[in-house]
Amino acid sequence: MILSIQQMNELDKLADPLVKWINDNCHPRCKIIIESGRIEVWEGICSLLNEKHIKD
Repeated sequence: MILSIQQMNELDKLADPLVKWINDNCHPRCKIIIESGRIEVWEGICSLLNEKHIKD
């Protein structure tokens, strides 16, 4: 998917209230995941990067 400049600007305007909300109500390890028909506030307790078995 390729977004136009206009679409990116629209997305930025739509996301701004969510960015403010998560900054006002959550801690830095939280994120908001938006899918069609679903919004999730997600908390990352632990995240480890393991790329040992990824094939090129």
